Amino acid sequence: KLTERHANVRAFITMLSASSHNGVPATSDEAPTMLAETPTLTASAAITRPFSADTPAESSPEPIVSGAGPNVETIALASTGTLSPLVERKEEIHALASMDAGPTPIPTGESGAIIGSGAPISRRRWPRRLVAFVLVALVVLLIIGSLPFLVPYLLGIIPASAATVTITPASKHLDKTYTVLAVTGTPDPTQMQVQARIISYTTPTKSMTVNATGTQHQDATTATGQVTITASQGTVPATFLLIQSNSGVNVTVNVTQPVSSGSATFNATADNPGQSGNIPANDINHYYNLTKNPSIVFYAQNTQAFTGGQDAQDFTFVQQSDIDNVTNSLQTQLMSSAQAVVQNQIHANEQTVQDIQCTPRVKSNHQANDKAANVTVQVAVTCSVEVYVPQDMKAMASQLLGADAYSQLGANYALIGDTVTGTPAVASLPTDNGAVSYMVEVQGIWVYQFSTAQKQSLAQSIAGKTQADTMALLLKQQGVTKISINTSGFGNALPSSPGDIKFVIVNVAGLHATPGS
Repeated sequence: KLTERHANVRAFITMLSASSHNGVPATSDEAPTMLAETPTLTASAAITRPFSADTPAESSPEPIVSGAGPNVETIALASTGTLSPLVERKEEIHALASMDAGPTPIPTGESGAIIGSGAPISRRRWPRRLVAFVLVALVVLLIIGSLPFLVPYLLGIIPASAATVTITPASKHLDKTYTVLAVTGTPDPTQMQVQARIISYTTPTKSMTVNATGTQHQDATTATGQVTITASQGTVPATFLLIQSNSGVNVTVNVTQPVSSGSATFNATADNPGQSGNIPANDINHYYNLTKNPSIVFYAQNTQAFTGGQDAQDFTFVQQSDIDNVTNSLQTQLMSSAQAVVQNQIHANEQTVQDIQCTPRVKSNHQANDKAANVTVQVAVTCSVEVYVPQDMKAMASQLLGADAYSQLGANYALIGDTVTGTPAVASLPTDNGAVSYMVEVQGIWVYQFSTAQKQSLAQSIAGKTQADTMALLLKQQGVTKISINTSGFGNALPSSPGDIKFVIVNVAGLHATPGS
């Protein structure tokens, strides 16, 4: 064990010796191959070492030894002499080995005086200085190596003199479609109604007379009437009685039943067709005898005139096309002027619900199939249209979207830019009272707003914190989507004073409405 211990000591001494001469620490593996430079001694010294038979004789002067042991030799060196590398290394090993075994005895004479002209050189202090030097070097290297990690850490916890915190606020893009009702009466905004109005115009009546184009031949017709028979003597049998009126018109009376007493009225017809058969009342007013039985006497009388007798003729009549042609001609003229009047009453900010609607009103002095040589037609045209103000409808949709945004997002969100609405689309045709439903699409961007009080509160909560802690805290706040921090001064942490912290809110772009949207 002692031999092993000395071997370890030799290796360690060799390493330290090499490092002390070369200025670079040596490892234990390098020690055996390194040779130390020969040190220059400034004073004479006596070095003792174990005597070995393998140790070559030195050319130095004879040692002056008194009282030395049998295994120790002393080498006396002049004050200006030098040690060879081999001698020096052995002396170092001997010195350290002596340290391990105990203090090296100083050679003395019989009188106890120290042999040599000068004080012996202490070999024990040199390794301690070397170790101290190495330790200091290691500490310096450790400090230098830790600077890339230590400096950012120190800067991160040291408060800056001022800081600017840039916040990108939260934003919401809302897009909805609403049903808005346009009414001609008084609108109710709570029912999503806007004002509409009806424009109407009726032209003056215009007339035109044209010839009837229908022609027809009519045969002669027979006049008819009634005759009352009163039996005067005998019974009048059921038969056809041929009698002549006072005007000379022959009339045949159809007696359908015998008349023995009293009176009975029967149908009668003029024998000859034509207008001459239209005898006046009481044109028959006589007593008559039956031709075959003159004893039978009766009284005949027509209390009303005969009618329906008409001579044969060719005549002109009114056809439906006669009326329609006049109507269309007049309607075309009047409709054009009526539409122009209605169009001129539409304001620049109004939009029509439908195209202008026109209705003609037609009157004529004859109807179709009337016998007439001509016909007169009167025409008037009424045109109307319902209009509304699109901007009113868009404003209503924007108000509805704003109310929904407040309900969904809260009071801290505000509209940025404009609300953009599409063109209102008709959802239903006008009702009897003129109400029309429209579908209106509207969209906008709402952005979270930070008040001065909120900024002050945030500044107090992050004062003195590191940037990492600040970002973690702010990203948890309502309305914050992104954070960036810039500091000035020596440190990177947030300033300790809230007054040195400035907030910049990023402007979020809103929508921009084009004219008419």
